[in-house]
Amino acid sequence: MPGTDRPTVRPANRPTPAPGAVALRVTLWVVLAIGLVGNAVVSVIGNGAVAPHALFGGMGALGLAGLVTLHLRSRR
Repeated sequence: MPGTDRPTVRPANRPTPAPGAVALRVTLWVVLAIGLVGNAVVSVIGNGAVAPHALFGGMGALGLAGLVTLHLRSRR
């Protein structure tokens, strides 16, 4: 039937990521995960110190900000 052909997606139409973008994305995800898990562990231990919370919270914020920035810069 002539009207039932689906358009095909060609690999040439897909944008390829920049050479270091994949490694950067993985690194940012790892930084975010370490920040979140570290903050959760410090909260469960409950020693009352502010410095570990600030350190892991900052790591989580930097990882998240980096991922958002990378996404916004790489989209078309």
